[in-house]
Amino acid sequence: MSASSSGIRISTVGAEIKIGGNNLRKELKQTKQKIAKLLDKKVLIDKQLEPLFIREEELENEEIIAICRKNNITIEELLKKLNNDKKTEVKSYENSEY
Repeated sequence: MSASSSGIRISTVGAEIKIGGNNLRKELKQTKQKIAKLLDKKVLIDKQLEPLFIREEELENEEIIAICRKNNITIEELLKKLNNDKKTEVKSYENSEY
């Protein structure tokens, strides 16, 4: 008895049962290798991105400082305004819930 189209082969002689065969093992091995290769690339990309994210944050902070200086606003005044705006937004949100 043989059902080779489905990847299952059952032989009544010697009670041999094979499921899948070499093709599945080969594909599984290739898939695992691809995953490992991509994970290695991901680690490398993450290492390269980290200093870029740090630099991006530094540049954004410098830009904020430059804008504040240009408009004669201290950082303290900016933070107070942001906190007030945030409180107003929270109150507005709470009022809209009811």
